[in-house]
Amino acid sequence: MNTRHVTIAQGWFVGTFAIAIAAVLAAASFAVDDTASKKAAQFRDNMRKQLDTVERRLKSVQANLRAESEQAEKSLREKLDEARRELRAQKERVEQTQATLKARAQEKLTETEGAVSEWKAKRETYKLNARADRAEAYAAAAIDHAAAAINEAEEAILDAAVARIDAAQPSATAR
Repeated sequence: MNTRHVTIAQGWFVGTFAIAIAAVLAAASFAVDDTASKKAAQFRDNMRKQLDTVERRLKSVQANLRAESEQAEKSLREKLDEARRELRAQKERVEQTQATLKARAQEKLTETEGAVSEWKAKRETYKLNARADRAEAYAAAAIDHAAAAINEAEEAILDAAVARIDAAQPSATAR
């Protein structure tokens, strides 16, 4: 349940509670007997104190919810800023990774199964080792590329969450 729904539900509860207390207080004020009148007044005072206590607690809960919501929004915006900084910092590495992936894809096209079989038959281990090195470099570049994509996705998710918060609070001051 979001903060707005919790606040509405709590407000409804306090309102209903206040109406019930008012009805009891009104009924108690019609007591005829002096002793009964004193007990009714005491009861009425106790009910008012309880209602005041409930109201104070509700206001405290509402203040806490607002503070938590503001803190969560601030934290979300800080995470978004951090994700953007990380993306800018890794931009050059991502470009190098993409160049490596493209180059290796081109190399793979030129290496036919026949050529590899021939290297094995001729025991040209230096070519086979070079091919293995290139394949390992390609795998490492692919992992770097995937990690960069995950970072970019995280930034996009945070950006979307902040945009939704901004849309829900159009009257809030610009941040």
